[in-house]
Amino acid sequence: MKIESMILLANRMSVQRKFPELRQLILREWERIIETKNYQMLNDNAKQFVKIIQQEKETGIGINNTLTNTEKKIIQLINESINEVKLPFAKRLFLQHRSLFEKQEAQYWLTANSKFVCNAWCHEEPADQEQESFSENEAELI
Repeated sequence: MKIESMILLANRMSVQRKFPELRQLILREWERIIETKNYQMLNDNAKQFVKIIQQEKETGIGINNTLTNTEKKIIQLINESINEVKLPFAKRLFLQHRSLFEKQEAQYWLTANSKFVCNAWCHEEPADQEQESFSENEAELI
């Protein structure tokens, strides 16, 4: 595709707010889009979108390091559980999916309260966790 045609298409997509298609187009033609003369032909919305994609590429968030829908649902469940003060359930989910919460992108999906609580659980010593599971086993025997 000629660069002029691609730029017209990108401008049209940004005006029509077809951002998923615009993202695909920009990523496919990234090398040609970031050339100064081509970048200058983009409208303001498309330029902003290119800047966002460039920032995502630099930080590694969004493009290469995306979370799956299942992971997003787990994070959402943690957020809701902590918001509703269902801490035992939230902690169990956190412990089952501890590696998920170590991902940088997962931190962007957590609410402020969830970040605080999960951070506390991250720094909790394993002995405390073992003792808690031991007390749960005792409760089942009674």
